[in-house]
Formats: sequence, C-alpha cells, structure tokens
Amino acid sequence: MTKTMHTMKIKSLLASLVFCYFSISPVFAWQFICPGDITLPCDADLHDLNLYGKSYTEHNGYKSWLHDCKVVYNLNDCGVGTITRTWGVEDTLWRWVTCSQVITLTNVNVFTPKDIYWPDHLTIESCDPDADFKNLAKPYDHPYFTKKVCTRPMYTYSDSWFQVDSGCRKLLREWKLIDWCTYDPFSPAPRGIFTYTQIIKLITNDPAIHLVVKKDTTVFATTDCKGVYLKYDSAKIESQCRVPHRIINTSQYSDKKEADISGYYPIGMHKVELIAEYACGKEIKCIVTINVVQKIPPVPYCLDGAIIDLMPIDTDGDGKADEGMIEVNARDLDKSSYHPCPGRKLKFSFSSDTSQKTKIYTCDDVGENQVEIWITDDLGNQSFCKTKIEIQRNMIDSMDCGKTTVIDNHVDLSLKMKDQFGKMEKMPHVFLMENSTNQKMVCTSNSTKQELIFENLKKTENYSIDLSECEFDFNKLDIRDVSALKNILAGKSVDPIVLLAADMNLDNRVDKSDLDILSNLILSKNKTSNDLWQLIPSDIIFTNPSNPWLDLNSSYKNIHLIGNETRSYYLIQKGNIDPKFHLPSVNDDFVEVDVNPSPGYEVSIVQNRISINSKNELEQFNFELIDLCGKKLIKSICTGNCEIEIPKVQEGVYLYRITGTTQIDGKIFLLN
Repeated sequence: MTKTMHTMKIKSLLASLVFCYFSISPVFAWQFICPGDITLPCDADLHDLNLYGKSYTEHNGYKSWLHDCKVVYNLNDCGVGTITRTWGVEDTLWRWVTCSQVITLTNVNVFTPKDIYWPDHLTIESCDPDADFKNLAKPYDHPYFTKKVCTRPMYTYSDSWFQVDSGCRKLLREWKLIDWCTYDPFSPAPRGIFTYTQIIKLITNDPAIHLVVKKDTTVFATTDCKGVYLKYDSAKIESQCRVPHRIINTSQYSDKKEADISGYYPIGMHKVELIAEYACGKEIKCIVTINVVQKIPPVPYCLDGAIIDLMPIDTDGDGKADEGMIEVNARDLDKSSYHPCPGRKLKFSFSSDTSQKTKIYTCDDVGENQVEIWITDDLGNQSFCKTKIEIQRNMIDSMDCGKTTVIDNHVDLSLKMKDQFGKMEKMPHVFLMENSTNQKMVCTSNSTKQELIFENLKKTENYSIDLSECEFDFNKLDIRDVSALKNILAGKSVDPIVLLAADMNLDNRVDKSDLDILSNLILSKNKTSNDLWQLIPSDIIFTNPSNPWLDLNSSYKNIHLIGNETRSYYLIQKGNIDPKFHLPSVNDDFVEVDVNPSPGYEVSIVQNRISINSKNELEQFNFELIDLCGKKLIKSICTGNCEIEIPKVQEGVYLYRITGTTQIDGKIFLLN
C-alpha cells in the first residue's frame, strides 16, 4: 500500500466519524446568533452600539455572549451611511464562523420647518430710517434655528425694493435656508430647502410734524359782482427733519390742487380742506373758511327840488285849517337808483337806519329842507345822495302855520325794561336818538330800576332806542352758562326769551358758533358790548316758541311819537342763560389724558391750567401751545416755572414746545 492510498483511507475514516457525530446529535444543539440589521436617525446615540444588539452562541440551551467585534464606519460628513459590526467564533467542528449587523443611519425628517425661527416683519419710522436699517438686531437680522448633530443649515437672501412714495419704501427680503445634508438639487421634489419673505417698511416721519395754514379770511368783492380773485398764502409742513410729503386741497375754485388755494372765488362762504399726505398714508387735515362778501354799493339818484304841500289840520275846531302835516316816503324821492349787480333788492330810508323809511313834516318845516336819501341793498351795502325838498302850505288857511304857539309839540316817553328773567337789578345806559338830528336824548328821571322817563320830546318826531353805551356785565357770565348752552344744543327745551339770549351772534339760530363766542367772551372779558344786547317788546307773542326769531322784526327800536307814551321791553343780555341749567362745577372742561415726559421739565395739567416747571429754577424758557394746523394758541416766557390758563379749544391732540437751554417738543391730549 502506497503512502497516498493510506492518506485517503485516513480522510475517509475521519469523514465517517464526523458524519456519525452529526447524525447522532441534533443540528440545533449549537447556534451562532447575530442581532438583526437596523435603521436609525443620524442623531441617534452611538456611544454604545450594544444598545442596538449583541452577538451570542447557544449550545444545548446555554448562551455565551461575544464581546469583541469588528466595527466598520462608512459615514459621510452629515453622519449618514452605515456601521457594520462583525463577530467571529469557532463552531463545534473547529471551523471559524462570522456574522454581521448593519446599522443604517439616515436623516429623514431630522431638520423641519419647526426648527427655524424666521426674522420678524419690521416697520422703521424715524427721521433717518436708512441709518436705523443698517443696525438691525435680533429678531429682525437673520433666521435662527435649532442646531442638530447631522444637519448643515446655511441661509442667504435677496432683496426687492418698492418705492411707495418719496418718504415710504417697502423691502421684500426673500430668505432661503438649505440643509445640505438632505438637499438634493437633482431630485424631482428636493427636500431640505425652506423659504420665507420678510417685509420691512422704511418710513421717514417726525412725530411733531404739523401743517401750517393761514387762518380763515373774509375778502370783499368791490368791483366784480360775481366774486373776487383771492391770493392766498400756501400751506406748508413744519417738522424737525425733512419729511417727504405732498399737500392737496379740495377747493373747486383753486388754480392748483396743491398747497396754494389761490383762485377766483364766487360770492358766498367756502370751506376748503387742506390735506398733507406723508409717511405711507398718514394725513393731517385742516379746514380754511373763505368768506367772499359783495361790497359793491348801489348807485343813488335823487329827485332834486321836489315840492310837497302840507295836508291841512284843524286843531282848534273853528272849521279852518291852522296846522299842517305830511308824511313823506324816502322811496318817493328816488330817481332811478340802481344796483350794478343784477338781482339785488334795494331799500330807501332817510338815514343809514333802514327802518326810517318815512319822515314827518309840519308847519315848522315850511320852506326848503335838505335831506339825505340812503339806498341799502339786501347785503347791507349802502350809499346816499343829498337833495332838497320844498314844503309848502297852500291848503292851510291860518297865517299862524309854522309857529310853535299854535300847537304843543312836546311829549313824554316812559321806557320800562326787564331782563330775560323778568327783573332788572341795574338799568344800563339807554338813550334815545333823535333820527333827524342824530342827537342823543338823556332820560330825565329813573323812578325805578326798571323805568326810564324821557320828557319834552318832539311830537311827531322819529326816535330810536340807542344801546351803544350799555355796559356789559361780565360778572353775570361764567362757565356754567357755557354748560347751559351745551344743554340747549343737546336739545333741552327752554323759554323762547332764554333761547334769544343764547343767540350770541344774532344769526337767528343757536349753534356751535354761539358756544365758541360765549366761551371766548368769558375768557377774554374785553369784547365790546354794543352787539351783545337785544331789545324785544314785552308783549310779544311767539307763534313758535322753539323758533322765536320768526316773530322778530327790526322796528322795535324805532318810536314815532304823536303823544305821551309808555312802552315795555325785554332788554336781553346775551350769554346770560336760565340759571336752572347751571352746573355746580367749573373744573370739568379740561381733563388731562396724557402728557409726554420732557427731560429737564415737568409738564402737567391742573384743572384748566398748564403747569411747567424747570429743574433749573433760574432758567428762562419759552412755552408755546400749538394746534395741528400750526396755529399758536399760547406763547409765554417763563423763569423757572409758570402756570398758564388753557384757552377754550376743541378736544384732541395739541403740540407744545419748550425752548430754553434745550428744545423739547411734546404732545398734550385735551378732553372736553
């Protein structure tokens, strides 16, 4: 037997032995177990891979754990890839056996929109918004995001500017954030890219900005019947910085629809609104009232040398005319007077008082008489012409006509007065005016506080009651009358005489303009008083108590004396309203809502006064209160501190300026 054959026999024997062993023992008696493959997020904890399984052998129910393995990392920069763990062991036949676990790391849904904090929208409103824009801070400067181990976010942006107007720009800042660990630009639906649009507004503005407008005006048309060309100062904006703006007006008569409202305005009242537009839609509005009044007088033409005969009167009953009298109408002496403006109605009188339409002539006037004929249009414009008339006595038998001994021409007049409350504590200075001579007649006696007696007046003469020297009693007016007038405006029913007392401007109605006049009168106490009295007959009957002006006429002050007379009147002082409406407090007209803090100065409101205190007691400073139309309501010089009474104003926002060692601007809110 050769050596080769011997070797083959040994191998065959060993094979037979192995076959016999495995035939006798079960195939599962020895096992080699590895943990299964697993997929984890890339931010999983990889410090201890045994958390995801360990390899072991099992022989006849006994487990033997394997601690050593080979680990191969195949990960990219984002921590995505595989980790392969390989264990090796000898089996029961002394063969080397291996098994592996593959751990796959992915970053699916690791970085989401919830991890991004986009910059907020922003409005920058200041004198220099561009400078403020350069210094943006969190949360306006850029996106912020949650940092994760397997993400690589990066951001960029692009800007799109839009010019709204000269002082307003809008920026659309398009932010783009890419997670380079998940972004695939070649994917049909790429992941890991996020976008956002941030809106930033840059507005040039000054909180103290105000519109300066020329005050209301009245202009007279003296040559053109239809109107007048008005040259008006242009409105302008005042501010601490150059705020882009534009000013427009709503006048249908202005040459331009800008800050200049100059143009041809017809006769009448015109309200023009000026609007300053600035700072992305903000507006300041002011209303200007333009009153165009026709001041073209009538053209007078008088009859010259008219001859008028007296009508005979038998005074002694002897059947013969021994006295004469004639009433002449001023219109009868007109010779085609006219008005240059069509449609104007004319009145004729013997004086500027349009109620003196007639004049009585007697024997005392026989001969030539000089007269003035006044022509007044329906707008109150007047002119006059002088002429002469000759009074004759052709129909009178007596040769004594014209002598004062024939007839007694003297009479007495008693004027009884009471105020709107039915009493008169002190009789004002009331006079009679002799219309033919414009001579003032002083009362002869005042038997009571409510009666004036005028003696030795001329019979058949025309007189008028003169209130021009009536002294106005300001002590009878206070803020409670203002409150009472507010109640009337609110619809409170009052006596018609009291309603007349509330009509401050004599325009036959009670409205807010009367409230303004009364408020200013109480504050100033320096207005002339001749237009603040009204004379009403005491026996007047009002057909409509809510509208007493329907029953008034202009002839109450005129008296034509034929004999002794007694007349009774209400002498109404304007603004003195029924006391039952008086309110108990005078401190409710000014309420402090808010006062801007002023460094170096303390500004406060106490009742109806502004208090300004400087921290430097020796400092001299100027204080100005200005409305939003630029009108200065208060201008005062103070040293250390001062208190200034607030004028009557509408409720709203007002600006104040303190000019001392520094200039301070602020706002005050006043609520009526």
